[in-house]
Amino acid sequence: MKALPFKIPMPEEASVRVQEDRSSHFYDRLHFHPELQLTLIAKGYGSGLVGNQMVDFGEGDLFLLGSNLPHLFKCDESFYAHPERGVYAISLFFREESFGERFWRLPELYAIRDLLRQSTNGLSLRGAAQSRLRQGLLAMPRANAFERLWGLLDLLRMASELERIPLSNWESTHWEGEGDERLRRVLQYLMDHLGENIRLETVASIANLSPSAFCRFFKLRTRKTLVQFLNEVRIGLACRLLREEEQSIASVAYQVGFQNLSNFNRQFRRIRGTCPTAWRRGA
Repeated sequence: MKALPFKIPMPEEASVRVQEDRSSHFYDRLHFHPELQLTLIAKGYGSGLVGNQMVDFGEGDLFLLGSNLPHLFKCDESFYAHPERGVYAISLFFREESFGERFWRLPELYAIRDLLRQSTNGLSLRGAAQSRLRQGLLAMPRANAFERLWGLLDLLRMASELERIPLSNWESTHWEGEGDERLRRVLQYLMDHLGENIRLETVASIANLSPSAFCRFFKLRTRKTLVQFLNEVRIGLACRLLREEEQSIASVAYQVGFQNLSNFNRQFRRIRGTCPTAWRRGA
């Protein structure tokens, strides 16, 4: 399946859209949209992709995603097996240009302007003021259009005071043309088949390129080779499994797509700076 540009239905009489997601699982297709997105995961957990990096998410997590940043949040398999568990998230969608370019140049908004600039690659927001930001987001569905507008600025002010953890080093800011459509198809395929033996020839065929041309294309778009990208995404998923499930390290390694344990251990140490056993003890 391919990801398509996502249309956020913004009401004509409002500059801020509040969206509540209550379902058996979150929307798990790779997508992007011109609006910035401030999201609270109120219920549910799993792994996702933001830009070119694997991201874990869980209850209480706060994310700020920049304009046209590709992303997906895929729930743990248990939510698919038991849909009655349900998930819940609140997201605010807005565009910077709705306020006018000169508005963001006001000196009082310097911290917020810096926050929005850093959101290009996606941010995880953490810190002592998290609870205030969560409560503010939980109140937004009951607010009227005017309250949402000013409430957004107050929430962004709170967010600007939190610790900002970059989620990716994504560079592509526009999803237009054949090249980006190819990359969407490829990234969606990789996320859907992480636990399998992914062959270069298969991925190249999805992009309608020869293997050598695909390697150049993928490195140009993601700044990583296919192997580097897969290893990082798989290790990210392995970290969540090691933290949350009582599986053996070997079982986790094979579940996320590594063909042998020694390579899994080697890649884990390279990416996380420690071995899986030590990481699990400290998680």
